[in-house]
Amino acid sequence: MTGLFDKLRSLLTTEQQKEIFEQIDQCKLSLIALSERDAYVEGFKLGVKMTTEIYADTQRG
Repeated sequence: MTGLFDKLRSLLTTEQQKEIFEQIDQCKLSLIALSERDAYVEGFKLGVKMTTEIYADTQRG
């Protein structure tokens, strides 16, 4: 992916364009990290819910 980033960045002509492009890339990376964290939290909550339901069923008998 770095090769593509460098290739696109090389097409930009001004320093301002390059800075904006880098800021957009950093925002994209932040969104990806947040999305991964959210997916982990949702998966964890689902696992806890499933475990709770199984445990409750075994207690009922």
